[in-house]
Amino acid sequence: MLITPINEIHYNIILEREENVKSDIFHAYIALLRQTRPTTGVALDPDAMEDDDGPISLLQQQVPLIVKAVHRQMKEKSIKTRQDCFSLLKELVLVLPGALTNHIPALIPGIQYSLGDKNSSSNMKIDTLAFVHTLLVTHQPEAFHVHMPVLAPPIILAVGDPFYKIAAEALLVLQQLVQVIRPHGEPFYNAIFIYDCEY
Repeated sequence: MLITPINEIHYNIILEREENVKSDIFHAYIALLRQTRPTTGVALDPDAMEDDDGPISLLQQQVPLIVKAVHRQMKEKSIKTRQDCFSLLKELVLVLPGALTNHIPALIPGIQYSLGDKNSSSNMKIDTLAFVHTLLVTHQPEAFHVHMPVLAPPIILAVGDPFYKIAAEALLVLQQLVQVIRPHGEPFYNAIFIYDCEY
């Protein structure tokens, strides 16, 4: 039902230069993902595959291809394209919780770029933070431990943003980061964050 055209979508996203057409491709795929979303969310093992050929199993097999396509777009100058990337990835992890566990290193540079770029709009930053929050709640805390020194600093900086909506979204992410650093009932994750904050 869903994933037979994914290769075509993948190459269209990469090759399409017209921003509005590219956005239409993103939104078409997001709509397909929403139709595939299971009624109940179950955390998935990213290294495991279902035996059947259902849409969820087929989608899971295509995650590396999706990440490859989106990864190239996450550092585009176009804010609209970057927002579409985060919208697609957010929908993906709602359909397949845990599916991006092995791809977090590929996503972090785009997250840093959208939060740190001086030309990023307020909505761009809010959308990025909303994706990070969804990523954190749909994946196991251990998936983020090694990435905390580079993931935490831009979130902490965003908490100090003068625009209250950005600061509020960043606080939600920071609250979830606390759960990542020390999951309930688990030993404290000992990490040293070295970063340069400019307020």
